[in-house]
Parts: sequence; C-alpha cells; structure tokens
Amino acid sequence: MRFGSVIMFGAAILFAAVATVLVRAAVVGGSSSMAAKTAVVVAARDLKAGEKLTPDAVHETQFPADLLPKGAFPSRETLFSGGTERILSASVAQNEPILAQRLIDASGSMVGRMTPGMQGVTIRVNETSSVGGFVQPEDHVDVLLTQTGKAEANASHRPYTKTLLKNARVLATDQQTQRRQDALPPKTVTLEVSEDDAKKLTLAGTIGQLSLTLNRGGSSLDSGRIVDSRDLLGISEKEAVSEDAQVAIFRSVKRDEYRVPQQ
Repeated sequence: MRFGSVIMFGAAILFAAVATVLVRAAVVGGSSSMAAKTAVVVAARDLKAGEKLTPDAVHETQFPADLLPKGAFPSRETLFSGGTERILSASVAQNEPILAQRLIDASGSMVGRMTPGMQGVTIRVNETSSVGGFVQPEDHVDVLLTQTGKAEANASHRPYTKTLLKNARVLATDQQTQRRQDALPPKTVTLEVSEDDAKKLTLAGTIGQLSLTLNRGGSSLDSGRIVDSRDLLGISEKEAVSEDAQVAIFRSVKRDEYRVPQQ
C-alpha cells in the first residue's frame, strides 16, 4: 500500500469520528433544549401601564428555562395568590412574561384605591382651609370657593363664597394615604373627582381660595346659593332691590329716567 493511500485512509477515519461526535452533540443538545422548558405566565394581549391585572388578561405557556427572566411567575395561581390585586407599573406586550418587578400592590397604591372612571386632583390647603388639619384619607368633604375680587360671574364687586363640589372623597393628605392618629395639618389634599370637577378645581384654584368642610356622607346635591357680603350685613334680596338708584339720562331735550341696581 502506498504511503499516500495510508494518509488518506487515516484522514477519512478521523473525519468520520469528528462527524460522529458533532452529530451526537447536536442530538444531545437538542434533546436538552427540548427538555429545558418551563411554564411561565405571559400577557394574553397588550397591557397598558396602570391597568389592573385580571386572570383573563394572562395565560400560561412554555418558555426556555435558560432564557426565563428574573421575576417571572410559573403559574396563574402563583401570580394571583393571596387574593392581592396587582397593577402594572409598565406596559407589557402580548406574549411577554409578567414580571414581579413590574407589578404594584393595588392596596398600597393610589391608582388601586381609586374608583374606576374617577381622577385624582391635588389642591393646596392650610390649617384653616383644611378644617384645622382634621381632614384625613377616606374622609368626605365639600369644597368651597371664596373670591374677594370682582366676580365676573355675577357682575358684582361683592366678595362671595359658593360650594364648588359636594361630598368629594379624600384620597390622600400630603403624601399620606392612610389615616394617622398623629397627623399634622396638610399642605395639600388629593381628592377623587370626575374629569369635569377636576377642571373646575384647577381653574378655581387660580381665581380664588379653596376651603374644605367635613361632610358626613350627606347629599351630594348643592342648593346653588351664593353667599356674599350682603348676607353678612343682613340685607335681604327685597331690601337690596329697594336700594336701587335713579339715574337720569338726557337725550336732546327729552329726559328719561331708569332705575339701576346698586353694585
């Protein structure tokens, strides 16, 4: 046998051995990869930040164990264990794993405590306007607006006070969402209101002073009556009308007289 033939025969045996090893490694690796799957809870649809997580918003699927991110849940039972309501702090795409670090305990968050469809708005208060600091989370209050300048609404220079909102729920005082025995007078109060009432409060805070009165859960209806300086002086509506002044207007040689309400 020639020497070159021996070398070729040896090389063929070596290549065959290497190929056998590679094929076996691929088969073993594929089997290991197929075996290394684990259950994980993922989003059943696109979920938004601030959305309350519900069982129908997630489902279980198989996920590569070596690619499983930290904080993933192996089952829906684990995710919803203890009956704790969870809120997403960040958006989650469909089929993306639900992670513990993206969840907020609803019982301890402002959003979780709010009534669906309502908004939270914060107003500035002081010890006097917050009922001496006795207003605390979960109380109900009426919001009064006081304006001492010219009131364009009733075309009057008289200072007035009116009820802006009735029976609004207090969500927080300053950054406190829980009632406290040793609470200090707050500088801000966060109220749960509708979208329109949030706009009213925001505007009212720029044109007058807002004050709170404690409400024991009475009627949310407002009489609509505005109290102004005449009420302090004990002047009735009838007396106010009788105080109308006479103004004389001359047109050429003709004299016309009109009665003009006092401002």
